[in-house]
Amino acid sequence: MASNWSVCGVCDYRHITEPSIVWCSECNEELCEECKDHHSISKGSRNHDTVSITEYQKLPTEVLQHDCPCCKKCIVESHTDCKDLTDLDDITRHIKSSNAFAEIQQTLSEVAANVKRLRTHREENLASLGKKSREIEKEVQETRAKINQHLDKLQDDILKELKRREEEESNKIRRILKALMDKEHEITEHQTNISNIKQYASELQTFLALKHIEKDVLVDEQYITSMIKSDSANQINVSCHINPSLQGVLSAIEKFGDVVVTADPCNIQIQKQKDKQAQMIVPVPPFNTDSKIPTLLQSFEAKLNLSLDVRCCLIVE
Repeated sequence: MASNWSVCGVCDYRHITEPSIVWCSECNEELCEECKDHHSISKGSRNHDTVSITEYQKLPTEVLQHDCPCCKKCIVESHTDCKDLTDLDDITRHIKSSNAFAEIQQTLSEVAANVKRLRTHREENLASLGKKSREIEKEVQETRAKINQHLDKLQDDILKELKRREEEESNKIRRILKALMDKEHEITEHQTNISNIKQYASELQTFLALKHIEKDVLVDEQYITSMIKSDSANQINVSCHINPSLQGVLSAIEKFGDVVVTADPCNIQIQKQKDKQAQMIVPVPPFNTDSKIPTLLQSFEAKLNLSLDVRCCLIVE
């Protein structure tokens, strides 16, 4: 966290003094108007949230406190107001064998195991989803085949019935046609006889012949009259009344079915270390900067060259 809230950190690094207007907690830096615009469109920072410097400075002091290593020079120049500093050598001593290090290793192992279990769970779900989809597809095809078979049977039944009734009625009509053809042949013979009698027979012969022909014509006339009055001369029609239930299939069944997706709660139990407690690094007594700063200043002034004997400290909450 920079010590001067009013100056843009980016511009200050370029040795330019520009007033800051916003603070980015993720970058841990103040930004001026120009840098804020670049910050808002840069790929690496476009999703960062920023707040105005005025609003950020209103945060409680305990929220703004932080942990960071610093050298003697930084303590003097940038952290004169920071209290309860702890020597970094004491903080890092035996860090690899500390409970905190072991806990991090344990946590990483648990996280890795949980990620693997969750990945396996998702892979199994992906495989089961594909398998179930194939099963549904097969079920739909089998249902369609059964429907087709049933409709084919119904179609064959009604077509056979149509053929049977057609043959039955056609045979009736054929028998009537044969009888009518026979009658027509008889009438033609009577007409021929009448014509010959009129041309060649005597009056007596004509009289006697007419008596026989008159009887035959009367019989033929009665036959025709009785046929017309009976069902034999009815006009035979054929039609088909489709089952209303079958007709309603097209309007009643608008879709084959519904594809339903359900989500069951994940049954994976996250593995965690039981009774996990917050581990603390070996505690060391804090010291006050007021008593250390003079010593640090003297050490800094005595060793200004590159071989400075700089000891680092850690600011803790």
